[in-house]
Amino acid sequence: MIPLIQDILSYTSIGIGVLFMLIAGIGIIRLPDFYIRMSAITKAGTMGVGFIVIGISIHFNDLTIAIKSFVIVSFMLLTTPVAAHIISRAAYRESVPFWKKNLFDQLADKIKSLKEVEEAVSQNPNDIGLKWKLIEHYTNIPSMMGGSSRKAVIVASDIKDLDIAEGHVALGTVYMKDREFNQAEEEFLLAVEDSGRDPKYLAEAGKFYRFRDDYEKSLRFFEEAVNMDPDNVSFLLEFGRTTVLAQIDLEKGERCLKTILSRENEKPALLADAAYQLAETFKLRREIETAKDYYKKALEYRPSHAHAQFRLDNLK
Repeated sequence: MIPLIQDILSYTSIGIGVLFMLIAGIGIIRLPDFYIRMSAITKAGTMGVGFIVIGISIHFNDLTIAIKSFVIVSFMLLTTPVAAHIISRAAYRESVPFWKKNLFDQLADKIKSLKEVEEAVSQNPNDIGLKWKLIEHYTNIPSMMGGSSRKAVIVASDIKDLDIAEGHVALGTVYMKDREFNQAEEEFLLAVEDSGRDPKYLAEAGKFYRFRDDYEKSLRFFEEAVNMDPDNVSFLLEFGRTTVLAQIDLEKGERCLKTILSRENEKPALLADAAYQLAETFKLRREIETAKDYYKKALEYRPSHAHAQFRLDNLK
């Protein structure tokens, strides 16, 4: 490497590193609470050390030093975020206060809600709805704060003692969130069979396969649910939505969605979703003007429908 270029690159890299270190130092002094200061230290500090080490390796232009620099930077990038997370989590558990202008604490709200639901379940052990809420909390809260897949499985097993098919769906939901898809699939299929192919559980199996992008199986389950209960607007909507995602059976999906729109007494949000999916159907067929009409209809039912507004603004 040409010495002048080598020196420029080296000094520039070191200078950038020093700037990041300066930002980290200012952050420690100026930022208002422990958690925000921790963010400054980890991000700016890591970048600062990284650029300085890279600058040094360029300066010496030696393979051994370059390898050592690479190891140092890699170690910093791998360990610093983990260490910061553990330290911040410990601080949170010890109730280290937030900045006074922090308006809300989502995790604290979730933990409080979890305790309330646990108390409610202990008082109403046969309430399946409450047990579902408890599963939702256990699967959405970090384990160190009370969340637990194992606890969620236990609650799902309790639901199974009260209602076999519902319990299978609960277990399938937990396994799906844990990405144990083979076990989840088995539970959803057992729910279908143990319920005597109840449309409700056919639809749950359809949602699982749609989540797995297995649209053909998903459509088969949704279509069976629709055939068994053609008045259920939820099944009609799910079938129509899946035809759009799969880009197959669009005519069947269109009929289901138009059936929903023919029922003006349904909830506006549901009608808006049906109109939106119809617009997507016509968009796939390149019938742009018809698609625009249905996007507008979706916005009439629900003016805050962001997806419909975005599509309408960008449709050509």
